[in-house]
Amino acid sequence: MTGRTRAVAVAVVVAGLTGGVLAGGATAAGASPGGGLAWTECAGTDVPAGMECATLRVPVDWAKPTGRRITLDLARLPGTNPAARIGSVVVNPGGPGADGIDALKRSAARFTALRDRFDVVTWEPRGSWYTWGDALTQCAMTGPVFALPHTEAEYQARAEANRAAVEQCRGRDPELFDHLDSAAHARDLNAIRAAVGDRRLNFLANSYGGVIAASYARLFPDRVRTVVLDSIPDHVSTDRLPEEIDRYRDKEEVFARWIAWCQAATTCSLRGQDIPAVWQRLLADADAAPIPVGSTGVSYDGFDVQMAIGPFLSSAERWQQLSDALDEALRGDATGLSAPAAGMPGRKPVAPNAGLATSCADGMRGFASYADYQAEVHRGRELSPNFPGYQAAMRMPCVGYPGPVSNPPSPINPRGLPPLLGVADLPSLNATRNVADQVPGSVTIAIDGLEHGAYLNFGNPCVVAHANRYFVDRVLPPAGATCPTS
Repeated sequence: MTGRTRAVAVAVVVAGLTGGVLAGGATAAGASPGGGLAWTECAGTDVPAGMECATLRVPVDWAKPTGRRITLDLARLPGTNPAARIGSVVVNPGGPGADGIDALKRSAARFTALRDRFDVVTWEPRGSWYTWGDALTQCAMTGPVFALPHTEAEYQARAEANRAAVEQCRGRDPELFDHLDSAAHARDLNAIRAAVGDRRLNFLANSYGGVIAASYARLFPDRVRTVVLDSIPDHVSTDRLPEEIDRYRDKEEVFARWIAWCQAATTCSLRGQDIPAVWQRLLADADAAPIPVGSTGVSYDGFDVQMAIGPFLSSAERWQQLSDALDEALRGDATGLSAPAAGMPGRKPVAPNAGLATSCADGMRGFASYADYQAEVHRGRELSPNFPGYQAAMRMPCVGYPGPVSNPPSPINPRGLPPLLGVADLPSLNATRNVADQVPGSVTIAIDGLEHGAYLNFGNPCVVAHANRYFVDRVLPPAGATCPTS
């Protein structure tokens, strides 16, 4: 169970799940309002009215269905019109490993209209932050640091340091750690689909949840009814180069949009200055004399500053905070820049070990060799004058990872799959479209602005309306459809 207090129901054993049949006699046939789960009112002070909780038992290793099992915590917002109920929409917030139950609590109001026809269901994925108990720090709060080695010796040393960091978590539960790729999550999702009584899956895949969606489509194509892919990474292309190039260009485009906002906004702390020149000067000055983070003893060099502003740029809601943090850094204090990593030991971004157990096993990061790494560094210098080392550093945490790529990116066979609905803002548009376009007839809505996770994270009215119509009637918007930001 998790470290939080939550009312739970009698667990349903699904170790014998095969093709939609649950052990113990429950089946996935039909769309009964609860399937084989016993739901009870969730405990806690921040629980939306009517939210219910249950538990589900699944094998750690789906290849050994009679082996050790773990408990998944589930939650749902029941449908409000039982007579018109179609089934359930299952939601995954991404991460990887983010807790869907917390996400559903925060976003409950965004599903009001959808609940006229569906229950909205989510779960706390295997390996998520709360599942590690007293190993929370080792698994969810620490991990390999983002680094930019300058020599092959530094690269190899970083690989060893990464391996040691990951083993701090893996050693707590090697069997679970080694079964955290998105294919395992997809099999858990199929168990949830069967447990709630749905013949076919309706899935809202947010951000990294799209890798679970792609894995599910490969494993269970005949079990899919509708899938919304919202701001997801590309887990279908075996050639990663086009996506890497897109990421550099998108980063520069978002930075340019922030600069344009800053020059127009009266509240921007840097308004009226030559911001590109100010940025380059800040990086150079920080390299020469790292900027202290208040009195913490931590300081940020130019590379740290590059890495720190990523979370601020990802949402226009944080642009004011970014301008204030940069102004503060220019005056000699990086406290504002460190805010997204304030809860991390060392106050710098890290790649949490538990998340790497998924993304590294999914083949989403890493390098084949030092030469491969050098090529990425060179590409960054050519394509991204403002963030030349960003993408290479983002891929470094999987270097030295002590496990195989067990669920690598691969194309989706569209046979048996219905058309999918993609939704994406600028940074994730091409990746989302690449996945959706694996299935003929699919459509991807382009958001005119920055809203990563437009349905779940922002409740974008335009996106919600299109997605709900698709979930209910399986009707897609026209090709080329767009939505404004909310």
